[in-house]
Amino acid sequence: MDHELMTVPVDRAVEIMRAWALHTWPMTADEGVEVYTGLGFTPRPEDRTFFTSDMSPQEVDSFFIVDGGRVASGALRLSNWVPEEDWERSLPKSRAAFGEYVRAYTRVLGEPLSSEDEGTDFSCRWILDTKVMVMLIGNEAFINLHVDSPENTGLFLWEREMEERGEDYM
Repeated sequence: MDHELMTVPVDRAVEIMRAWALHTWPMTADEGVEVYTGLGFTPRPEDRTFFTSDMSPQEVDSFFIVDGGRVASGALRLSNWVPEEDWERSLPKSRAAFGEYVRAYTRVLGEPLSSEDEGTDFSCRWILDTKVMVMLIGNEAFINLHVDSPENTGLFLWEREMEERGEDYM
């Protein structure tokens, strides 16, 4: 069976990113639920930190992590999941959609802090003035949006600084 990569429209990807990244932080779990239900997604009945997406309206494929009663991070699906036997064919479409998302996110968020491209895995990271981190991750199987709280972003920046100085932080 042939599984083609399907992605959300660029404007919708921006709407989803803005709803999470531009929300007031810290964000409670209840506020996280309000964000995704406001986007039209529905929770898993037994665990509301898991929810549907445009690409999977019947099954959960996105989630957020709660730490100390607050949302620490979220992972949101912007495409379907392509099985391994179709990866080679899906990679060009994934790269094209990823590039469109990066251009659109850059118009909203400014220039990214970093970009990586390792052939079949690519990512782009922005850190907002509020210290919320937005990361777009793509490969031949899927495209995901990750959003990190200011606390998680602070930890990321600290670890990055330690690595740049050649210090072991573990």
